[in-house]
Amino acid sequence: MALALLTIRMLREMTGFAALCPSLYLLRMYLKFGEKKGFQIEVMEESESDVASIKSATIKFTGDYAYGTLRTETGIHRLVRKSPFDSNARSQHRNRDKAWQMLRARLYEMELRKQQAEQQKLEDTKSDIGWGHQIRSCVLDQSHIKDLRTNHETGNTQAVLDDDLDDFIAASLKQGVWSRK
Repeated sequence: MALALLTIRMLREMTGFAALCPSLYLLRMYLKFGEKKGFQIEVMEESESDVASIKSATIKFTGDYAYGTLRTETGIHRLVRKSPFDSNARSQHRNRDKAWQMLRARLYEMELRKQQAEQQKLEDTKSDIGWGHQIRSCVLDQSHIKDLRTNHETGNTQAVLDDDLDDFIAASLKQGVWSRK
């Protein structure tokens, strides 16, 4: 029986609706994938965020080929959701409010990037897992997921989020993709 440990971490603290999804989507995806593969699964650690999400989780997979199957699932996953500002049915007043919200969000994001740059200086001494090193990019409004290491892609985002990682993992194993260190 092989053993694989998989850890999910939020790279930065997010707020509001944005915080509810990424780490929970990944946790759910990997749990369902492990069940589908017949692995024994144990959530060894789960740290809740200040909002209804998780900061981190560590999952233990035990079963035939667990490590070999999951060994390339190392890196950053980027999840992009459709912007709520694409609707044309809003009044001018609501659009103005949304524009102010967007401006505040962009200013907040700029400050976060500045803080991240400072944090990155510290992180550079650690393993090479950071922004720009994501392994998979998921754009939900365009129904598109692409593995940036192998160029394997699919338009069925829901299937992947529901556990269908087989083609992505097979592509990375065929190319001999390993974690970047």
